[in-house]
Amino acid sequence: MDRYYYELVVTTADAYVDLFESHLLDLSGEAIERREDQLILRTEHDPASYEEAIRLYAASLEEIFGEPIPVKITSLRQANEDWIQKYKEGFVPFQLGRFYIRATWHDAVPDTDDIAIDPDLSFGTGHHATTRVCLQAIEKYVTPGMRLLDVGCGSGILSIAAARMGAKVSLCDIEADAIRNATENLAANGVESEAIWEGSIQDADGDYDVVVANIVSDILIYLKKEITQHTKPGGLVVLSGILEKYETKVQKMYASLHLIDRIVEGEWVSLIYRKEDI
Repeated sequence: MDRYYYELVVTTADAYVDLFESHLLDLSGEAIERREDQLILRTEHDPASYEEAIRLYAASLEEIFGEPIPVKITSLRQANEDWIQKYKEGFVPFQLGRFYIRATWHDAVPDTDDIAIDPDLSFGTGHHATTRVCLQAIEKYVTPGMRLLDVGCGSGILSIAAARMGAKVSLCDIEADAIRNATENLAANGVESEAIWEGSIQDADGDYDVVVANIVSDILIYLKKEITQHTKPGGLVVLSGILEKYETKVQKMYASLHLIDRIVEGEWVSLIYRKEDI
């Protein structure tokens, strides 16, 4: 891990926060903290390109709405150890269905499906709504012996949850730090994977009973062909990271599959599909 990370703060009017949050999520693919009219992105990548893209986006919104769009952008470089320590102090264990999600420095709770995560700057500690709805889908639909692929695995929390349900898991992510963090978290939870690799579903070998993808809407659309190809006939596709306002375009792209469930938390949606037998 780098010694430093960047904190990008975007401040705008309440009426436009949702739009900028969605745009920043699409740009970065990373977790975004929201504080009223502020959006905070913490990343190990220099956010200079994001700043320019946000300014261009604001100019486009001004043309659409015919009025000035207030937006303030600040960027700071911070010491990584400071952020991680603050994150540790603010990480609160919680119960979600049968799963008890905690950090590695918290005590386990007896008679739960315990998941211990060592939080890094990776996305997916279970606190974000997109991860929570995925965990609910895994508890509801994953059964022992299923082969499951976790696309964009982040910290590996979804794979660990699936393993707790008895699945055989494989996982991938395009970020090397995510693969490192996921590997450490799997080991800490006593979970073995069938495969784990840096890359995406295009590098998958074989078909799966369940494909889980908790990533942004545009990438879900881009990967539709590969996600469908690597799902067995009769298998399940769990899609998350979808803002409700983008749900329609995701559903249109996946119309060849049978939608069997929809899980919502706040403005975030998870769609569960079944690939019909051929």
